[in-house]
Amino acid sequence: MEELIDGAYGGFKVAVGTIVLTFVLEMCSLPTVKSVLKQTDGPSLYLTAIWYNFRNHFLLGIPTYAVAVAFLCAPVTVQSNKNILQTTANILSVILLQNLVYYQVHKTFHSSPELYQYHRFHHRFNVHTPPSAANAVSVVEYLVAYVLPFGGIAALVGATEGEMNIAVIVLSVLNLLVHTPRLDFLPYWPACLVSPHQHLDHHRKVTVHYASPFCNVDWFIEQGAALLRPILVSGSKS
Repeated sequence: MEELIDGAYGGFKVAVGTIVLTFVLEMCSLPTVKSVLKQTDGPSLYLTAIWYNFRNHFLLGIPTYAVAVAFLCAPVTVQSNKNILQTTANILSVILLQNLVYYQVHKTFHSSPELYQYHRFHHRFNVHTPPSAANAVSVVEYLVAYVLPFGGIAALVGATEGEMNIAVIVLSVLNLLVHTPRLDFLPYWPACLVSPHQHLDHHRKVTVHYASPFCNVDWFIEQGAALLRPILVSGSKS
């Protein structure tokens, strides 16, 4: 019971921090917010998005985080036996694996008409995408693509609450940043990472740039395909 309470408190801090950062970035994106509100159903759409943010973070995120801490994360005592390299490796493992899970779930939503219904609301922010759209998703999407994978991945790699917490914070911040229109025209972004321009372009075009919010899985798949293509071509000729 104590672990559940501690986990709930940790989840509460993450939820509050995410809401505060969302508000700050939203204030930096007021022209986009105003454009959303000018749409035919803009006020209703925007208020629903705000409600989804609070519902997802507080009603879904906190309990899920608490369960992960209590039953899936490695005990805190394990942390004392780790060095900085092991801790860093665990954090990166959680981030990268969550990124891969999100990519697959996200692409599945888009490729299946039956499942796209759970992703449709998020894409109502197509032309104008404010930071609040980052977590304005359905219950199914928030659970399956956003929060449930963290606990399973933490159990898989043996991550402690502290390591999972850092991974959650990093991905939460990045998720907000790739939905921030002020960052749409940054002059340079490493190709292996998801840029705000790429993800906002996904909102505009729907069928491109499925990776988010950290590792650009689309780019890695393209590079792998480019490397394999000559081998496959030469093999077919022989």
